[in-house]
Amino acid sequence: MSETESAEAFLSQLINQSGKMRMLSHRTVMLLLLCRLDAGENSEPRRQLGSAIEEFEEIAARLLPEQRKQRLPEACDAALSEVRAVTPDQEALLSRFLTEAKQLEQSVQPGQIFDDARVKGFSSFVANDLLAGLNSIVAGVGRALEFTMQEERQEVARNAEVVADTMDRIEKISQTVFMIALNASLEAARAGDAGRSFSTIATEIRELSKSAKETVQDLRNQISV
Repeated sequence: MSETESAEAFLSQLINQSGKMRMLSHRTVMLLLLCRLDAGENSEPRRQLGSAIEEFEEIAARLLPEQRKQRLPEACDAALSEVRAVTPDQEALLSRFLTEAKQLEQSVQPGQIFDDARVKGFSSFVANDLLAGLNSIVAGVGRALEFTMQEERQEVARNAEVVADTMDRIEKISQTVFMIALNASLEAARAGDAGRSFSTIATEIRELSKSAKETVQDLRNQISV
């Protein structure tokens, strides 16, 4: 798998993961509310809450510029930066979610007083500001993927131009060699028996030139298919 193909695969996966953060954010709110109903020592909602926040944080780390350099291929990081997939405002939303979610997770530990107003405010933030930000991030990662694919197409086009230029030069060289060999054959014919062996070599060179020209034409036909 080429570096570009690897980057495309990572970015495609990251689009899905970015979308998953929307589900995780709403799940976090739901679990906070369930923790109010199940405040026991071995609360299952509290355990799931910690897992949801941890998974959200893991995905966010792949998107935050200061962290993703260590987590994504260089080509992915470059593409995300090029299209500004995650803006500073969106970074702030991710950071705010994680900060408040972790604080609320601590507030629902046994013996703590459940803060209805704070959870309600957090829920409103998730449903409005964060959701809009996450939608923009998904779109931004999509732009990064499109940018990477466009870069690949341009690279293919550049390579095709190089191949075409090389074939043109080979064809010109083969034509020149053909003419030289033809002239050599004529000179050998004038020389009679003394030029017979040279005539044979000139003929072989001429055939090689024709073969090279045919090979170039075959390549052109294959590329145009």
